[in-house]
Amino acid sequence: MHRDTLLLVAALALSLLAVKHVQSNSADNDNIEPFSALCALANLAQTQPAPITDDTQNKQLTLDILAANLSVGDQNFTNAVLEDKDWNSLTKQEKADRPGWQDNWPLYQEAKSSRKTRNKESHALWTAVTNNEAAAKRIKILAQEALGLFMLAQSKAQELSMTDVTEQQNLALYGSVTKPPEFKPIPATKARDVTCGKSGSEDDNKAGTSIYQDITCLCAKHDTSTATHGKACSSRCSNGALTNAPTAGRDYLEAADELLKCCEAFTQHQQLTAAAITTAVTTFIGKLRHAQGSTTKANYVLGELDGNGSAGCTGNKATNGGKCAAYKPELFTKGGNGIPWVSHLMKAATKLQNKYKTLSALHTIEAQLRLINATVHSYLYQNPIQDLTTTAPVVKKQLPTEADCRNTKATALASHPANGTKKQLMQTKSAH
Repeated sequence: MHRDTLLLVAALALSLLAVKHVQSNSADNDNIEPFSALCALANLAQTQPAPITDDTQNKQLTLDILAANLSVGDQNFTNAVLEDKDWNSLTKQEKADRPGWQDNWPLYQEAKSSRKTRNKESHALWTAVTNNEAAAKRIKILAQEALGLFMLAQSKAQELSMTDVTEQQNLALYGSVTKPPEFKPIPATKARDVTCGKSGSEDDNKAGTSIYQDITCLCAKHDTSTATHGKACSSRCSNGALTNAPTAGRDYLEAADELLKCCEAFTQHQQLTAAAITTAVTTFIGKLRHAQGSTTKANYVLGELDGNGSAGCTGNKATNGGKCAAYKPELFTKGGNGIPWVSHLMKAATKLQNKYKTLSALHTIEAQLRLINATVHSYLYQNPIQDLTTTAPVVKKQLPTEADCRNTKATALASHPANGTKKQLMQTKSAH
């Protein structure tokens, strides 16, 4: 009787273990927390920052300065600017006569043409200064300085393009600078546990190479999972494109697109900044699982693992496997570069921040050009007859001569009575 009881208990225990094994398959919302953390970064990778445009008056200020220089400077130089010919239409000799002009040829043409639209006051000033060699020389020097600043501004303005930011975002999302025509998370002849990671150190481990790779490892269907489609990450992630599980060599691009769309329900799109990425990365890293004594062997795992995790990220939380992405430990050790797609996101934010610094530099150049323009106008408004190389004469007070004193004394005696003569003379002398 006692022996029968023991056998019954043993049978019940085995039954419970069997039930637990069946129930351990990945179920709906198993990975909802790590998925939400991943989505915060995925949404940042999709956020297109507003374009930053050059809102300065650098070109117009430069044109004003060059127009003044062309009007008051050497007429041979002015005549060399041919308004009706673009650079490529010039003869070989004409180009040789204008060395180094090709980069600024359109600007000089526009500056020369703009003189025709000036008001009569400007033309009168230019005509007056034409005969003032010193003023013309100074305006020429200022025009050269303005041209140098404008060339620097042109170079910096090109840095405002968002192309490099978008490239880094795409590298984070897809692992390439543009969206690929196909996406095969599991290469031919490979298995899901290899590409999504076992211990994390395998050569073929692709976890961390892109958000698309990780979101597939974390959410995509496994044929024996309780959770179908992408429901292990969200019970609402059930688009028909997610019906099939990723297998070796299968193009999973459409399905990965749908998994990414499931992120929209979790976190709102934020402005792409280094601070926003840093905050999201901190939350994301906090969701990684690590070895716990002899129970779980793997470190740096995103998602759920069964048992000791020795089977790796198979796509199903059962038999020591899991629906997860296991990152290589060396990514997080000293000298490691971190998760590659996270690094690309940080680079995108840094490049965006640098563009605002570039815009600030363009405003600084604008202030310098405004000062030069004001200085040019100060020369234009000066009396053209005055030689700017000389200083104004110093007026010195002339001391009275002896004859002046005698004349002053005689005048004072004739104008005042005798009893006041001495006093009045003293006052008159004291005035000199």
